[in-house]
Amino acid sequence: MNAPDTKFPIGTAEQRQKEELVRRFVHLPPDKRRHFLIRLSEQGIDFSLLPVPAGLAETGDVPLSYAQQRLWFLFRLDPSSTAYHMTSGLRVRGELNTQAVRAAFARIQARHTALRTTFHEIDGQAVQRVHDSQALPYREFDFSGDQHLQDAEIRHLAEVEARTPFDLERGPLWRITLVRLADSAYEIWLSLHHIIADGWSLNCLMHEFSRFYQAEQDILSHDIPAPAITYADYAIWQRAWLEAGEADRQLAFWRSHLAGEQPLLRLPEDYPRPVTPSNRGGRVSFSCDQQLTARLKELARQHGTTLPNVLLSAFFIVLYRYSGQHDLRIGIPLANRDRSEVEAVIGFFVNTVVVRLSIQGQLPVHELLQVVRAAMIDAQAHPDLPFEQLVDALGVERDLDRNPLFQAMYNHQQRAYDALNIPGLEISPVDRDAGGAQVDLSLDTEESGMDAGLKGVFTYAVDLFDAATIEQLCGHYQQVLHGLIESGEEKFGKKRIEQLALDRPHRVAGYPAAGAAGSIFEPVHALFTRRAQMQPEHPAIVYGEEETSYRELDAMSSRLAQRLPLKDGMLAGIMLERSPKMIVAMLAVLKAGGAFLPLDPEDPPERRAAILHTAGIGLLITAHGLYCDLTVLPDAGIVDIDQVLHRNQPAETSGSINAIHPQQLAYVIYTSGSTGQPKGVAVEHGALSMHCQAITKHYALTADDRFLHFAPFQVDAAVEQWVSPLLSGATLVLKSAELWDGDRLIDEIAANAVTRIDLPPGYTAIIAECAEKRQHGLQLRACTVGGEALSREVLASILKVMRPEAVFNAYGPTEAVITPLLWKTTHMPDRLSHYAPIGQVVGDRSAYILDGDLNEAPAGASGELYLGGALLARGYYGQARLTAERFIPDPYSRAGGRLYRTGDLCRLRTDGQLEFLGRIDDQ
Repeated sequence: MNAPDTKFPIGTAEQRQKEELVRRFVHLPPDKRRHFLIRLSEQGIDFSLLPVPAGLAETGDVPLSYAQQRLWFLFRLDPSSTAYHMTSGLRVRGELNTQAVRAAFARIQARHTALRTTFHEIDGQAVQRVHDSQALPYREFDFSGDQHLQDAEIRHLAEVEARTPFDLERGPLWRITLVRLADSAYEIWLSLHHIIADGWSLNCLMHEFSRFYQAEQDILSHDIPAPAITYADYAIWQRAWLEAGEADRQLAFWRSHLAGEQPLLRLPEDYPRPVTPSNRGGRVSFSCDQQLTARLKELARQHGTTLPNVLLSAFFIVLYRYSGQHDLRIGIPLANRDRSEVEAVIGFFVNTVVVRLSIQGQLPVHELLQVVRAAMIDAQAHPDLPFEQLVDALGVERDLDRNPLFQAMYNHQQRAYDALNIPGLEISPVDRDAGGAQVDLSLDTEESGMDAGLKGVFTYAVDLFDAATIEQLCGHYQQVLHGLIESGEEKFGKKRIEQLALDRPHRVAGYPAAGAAGSIFEPVHALFTRRAQMQPEHPAIVYGEEETSYRELDAMSSRLAQRLPLKDGMLAGIMLERSPKMIVAMLAVLKAGGAFLPLDPEDPPERRAAILHTAGIGLLITAHGLYCDLTVLPDAGIVDIDQVLHRNQPAETSGSINAIHPQQLAYVIYTSGSTGQPKGVAVEHGALSMHCQAITKHYALTADDRFLHFAPFQVDAAVEQWVSPLLSGATLVLKSAELWDGDRLIDEIAANAVTRIDLPPGYTAIIAECAEKRQHGLQLRACTVGGEALSREVLASILKVMRPEAVFNAYGPTEAVITPLLWKTTHMPDRLSHYAPIGQVVGDRSAYILDGDLNEAPAGASGELYLGGALLARGYYGQARLTAERFIPDPYSRAGGRLYRTGDLCRLRTDGQLEFLGRIDDQ
């Protein structure tokens, strides 16, 4: 990706005058160079078109070029990193003259000062030092006599050679290894540090090796002209030119182009980002055959652009689909070889620019190609501003864990393997990996004269990604390439980006759906009554010293139900202190055919009044001393639960008082109101029953379990925490109203022989810390955590200290009926991201990860989690507009279903488990 070549005639009087003009400029004091450039401009002379003269760096130490300066800084941070190693290799068949090979590389080293350069710091200033001579870093290995040596061992040796760090202060900074595999089979391995070479340099090196090898063999008689300048000459010229004002001119463009927030690329990371990255890299390679490559080139021709721009456009599309972000930046290395005097010089001329794109799914593909073309033209017109200066000027905060301004790179090169046409030898390239990664993800594509097809490789940070994730991404990239070709065909018209098909992701796996659609409906209170008849004297609730049997709980709730004037889902508020009476009241409301709304006596009067106003309850169940101001609802009746239960009258019947329909309202839970005013989520009987049956089955609750009920009754998790244990015949250990610290909770678990707990992760971490200090084993069958993201640190603490047989991570917004997703583990996964997975869908549900265009995100890509199926809430109580905003038609349902927009950023892992990444909004 280079600007058009600019040629200068060498040796003419005019040329010498231009060179002398540049020398005068370079040797001026810094404050006078700017005025010199202004005077040249006034005379119509463009300094950038003047040649770089030879001899600017004749003696002494030379300042680094700006590109070298950045790599020197990174080397000082981590001398062992291989992120900036360059590797290449050749496989040779035929009678190779090994002495000629060595002599050819010796001549190359003698010609190019960069190959004899080391780097140092003198008085706080980094300099490069060119050595007059240096021993050739050349080794030979002969494995031709070892018949047992396997190809894998050869590859391992090649990797070790490529990943051996360079010492920039001691040198040498390149290595040649000749390996004899058999009598007429060889490999030549090249490794260079990027600070002395770039991709273009490898082409120069290959070309010169071919010519000098043949010269050593007397196949060619003529020599190659020496490079016109040295790399150090260029470094001095570049610094003088940029410091005289050119850097300011280019900076003005980049400030405008990259103005505003500098977003971080949100790729689906498999592992938490380390504070100090290892810079270790993995690679996934692919190739495009001759036919596909030709069609891509034809597509570029049709749209007046280039093949690299088409390939870059496809990369932008993949990043858009994987990240869900519209503002994307990709780093592009520009060769900066648009001057004839540097064409044949080995050195590090590359500068990295940032191509920024605003991308939308509705954008037609042909328009994207033009946008990318225009962006590349702009970038190539401003290629010289040192990257570090740009970062500083934009005020970007530097973090060791990621690259500033961009986290993905793209590079396209044309390899000069066709220059290696040596009579008597069959030569082909060998792919070698230095094992480093400069950024999170980079794509390198390559054209070669030896192969009419296209080759590519994705290099990724192994700290962040599994190979399977990048292999999938690579496959999707190739799908996009085919989609681009189709978009250029007339029958496809103006295909949009969102219409470029990718493989449909793996579906989110689901747990068995007990009580699913199609089965006979039974409301939860009827299921409870059946359980009470099976084990009437078994303890249902333990509350301090008080114990309530299943028979007593069923009888009390039926007695209360008979005295509640409720039917057809009428809403009844329940305002009671934390005690078994709350469960009695909720069961009674359900049996009476009503729907319950838990109210907190400790709520501020303003919040309670707001809830009562929007809910419009027809009845309030409370106790003496807890009456609240019902002036907002003058027609609401009040039932004192103590008066009803203290009459000690037997219930006339057990179970439902009224017939219940599955679409009848069961309860309303008001959320915390973190997005504004509290809003009530309405849940129907059918969804509640199906969910509780499904979750009970997966928790494998039994009558032998003793379940600690911890959640406040005003949150939906509390419903599951009392319904599921009672449906399974377990004993509910009801936490008292006062606050329990970690030590108190441990004591209560032990005293009540609790086998299962369900707590928020933060509270669970406190319990684990207390248990570790006390060296207390809790003997739990299971620990469920929910309500917030479960970090890997808390999970590790639970497993190590509390030692439950299983840990469940329960996820669920109130709108999706308590726990739509569940993840179970019995051990700490080998490697885990920031949070534990949120798992698989529970019951008759569906889950999708969708992008902003409601397309399914690729497996592993991030997007918003949408939940659907039969087990969704009815909506927001009395708020039709808000319900329509958050509950949308399901585009993937043939039965006219709905989806709930969770607002959570998630991804679907390759194992079918969902993983929580964070919120899309600021909630």
